[in-house]
Amino acid sequence: MYDFYQTIKRIIEKLVSIFMLITTVIFLSISAVLIQYLQTTDGIEHLYYVEQMIDILQILWLIFIIERILYFLFCCEKTVKKLFITLLIILIPPLRFAARRCHEKDYIFWGLGWQQVDQTLYQHIEKQFLYPILGISICMIPLDF
Repeated sequence: MYDFYQTIKRIIEKLVSIFMLITTVIFLSISAVLIQYLQTTDGIEHLYYVEQMIDILQILWLIFIIERILYFLFCCEKTVKKLFITLLIILIPPLRFAARRCHEKDYIFWGLGWQQVDQTLYQHIEKQFLYPILGISICMIPLDF
């Protein structure tokens, strides 16, 4: 019975993590669109569906608040540091990408699965992002002719 309970717990934890990953990506995407239009001279008045986008952001933010409060109540030690981190993630939802696993603090949700934070993960991330970061930095070089 204990193994069944652990299996169900892991499945629920993975589904919630995937849901929160998708929620974070949607939040970042909508925020990027709104910020991009805020930087133009016309502003967001000319952006179609701006009210709906802001409504979606508010709903997503509420999801982040509920998830972080539940995490703080059930998963972590009640310290000032953990409270500060929880409030920081509530205020800046993209920080959710670096959130740790509930009862195993040396795991983060990377890709579509839990990865142990160790030297192997650092090397994997370094190899995975080397060329995209290099390409982006080359694209940002100003060229004056």
